[in-house]
Amino acid sequence: EKMADEGFFQKAEDDMLAAAKMEKSERGTTRRYADLLHALGALYDRRSYLDETGQRHLQSLQSAEFLRMSIEARQEASHSPDTTAQDESLLAASLVLRAQSLCNYALDGATHPSMSGRQAFDDAEENLRMAIELRAKLKDVTLAEASQAMGYLHYTRGTCILEDPPKEKYTNNPNDTPSSLYNKALEPYFEALAMYVQRDGEDAETTIRMHCNIALVYGQLSRADPCGFIESAEQWYKKAIEEQTRVFGRGHRRTRRLLEDLGVIQQRKSQLQADLDRGRAIITDTVTRRELEMEAKKRKEEGNQLMAEFLAARKQERKQEQQQRYQKGEEEEQVQAQRLPESTPSELFASSRADLSFFGDFNFFNFGFTSTDAHASPRNRCTSPVREREQLAPESEPRHRLPSRVLQQHEPSSAPIFRRDQWTGVKVQDGAETEGFS
Repeated sequence: EKMADEGFFQKAEDDMLAAAKMEKSERGTTRRYADLLHALGALYDRRSYLDETGQRHLQSLQSAEFLRMSIEARQEASHSPDTTAQDESLLAASLVLRAQSLCNYALDGATHPSMSGRQAFDDAEENLRMAIELRAKLKDVTLAEASQAMGYLHYTRGTCILEDPPKEKYTNNPNDTPSSLYNKALEPYFEALAMYVQRDGEDAETTIRMHCNIALVYGQLSRADPCGFIESAEQWYKKAIEEQTRVFGRGHRRTRRLLEDLGVIQQRKSQLQADLDRGRAIITDTVTRRELEMEAKKRKEEGNQLMAEFLAARKQERKQEQQQRYQKGEEEEQVQAQRLPESTPSELFASSRADLSFFGDFNFFNFGFTSTDAHASPRNRCTSPVREREQLAPESEPRHRLPSRVLQQHEPSSAPIFRRDQWTGVKVQDGAETEGFS
């Protein structure tokens, strides 16, 4: 069946091309010639929707080329004095159809070297502005189709940027984003919906189709900005399904497609809700952890501040204590200085000798004592057996030799005279040590 349809398309193309050549050669650029070129553009536009060979963008580009030739022919014919409103209406129709073909060409890939995606969208937008001006001037009832085509242009451009970045391939406006273009498409779509309702009624296919188109735009917005438009997309899809089912039933092809899209929207909504819940949990944990960290940090800072205050206070107390001790010591010295009488040098010397008598008669050279305490002094004791054997006196010496020290007596007025005695060793007898001098 598809092969047969393709054969019919090819036969129609051959007949219209032959007719256009005949019209051009016999009568020149006439309205009929422009109509034949427009019909060829419409034929290729239709073939692009039914193509299964992957050449849709080329067929859309061929459609736009035939329509460009038709527009030029109509503009040339419009300079004649017998131009009518019908001619302007047909020109607007060619402009709208060419814009749609260019949008389809860009949406299907725009890989032909003769035209880029950005150029296709720019030409399509220029053609649609001209068509809307003509139909608004003529108050044409088909103004709704031109407004719908403008919304379709913004929709396809946003989809191309979303699915095939970078956006510089499709626009030279730095402010164009998928979300902004989808929002820009909604305005002409709602205008077209109002005009369709007024012209055709609520149950017309054009009106139902506009409901579906608006739901489709919201569905794309839910892809570009899920948090902002997922609820609106679900609502508009439900409304479009309700209207579509009421007029065409649930078995209609468009109804099935809407139900599939609604399932995708609801699945996206569930995934978004799960992501939001997970994100809230992560944020809650993060905030709680940060609060605990901040609280611990605050407690640490407070502890450090208290410790610093304590150390500063303690330092101040110690400083005050030192100052008090210093002042107290000075006061005591002053009191003692006041109590001590002035002494002569001779009195000071006598007092110093009196201090020395506390230790007994001291020999400054031998550091020995004449008192009986000298035997118990640790300095004068020897506990080493080796030293005991080495220092044993010969048998001829007296067995009981007491320590003695010769200290020359001196007069109080003369300085003391000391003489070093010769050390004779230490004897151990009956467990007691004795020392002697010659």
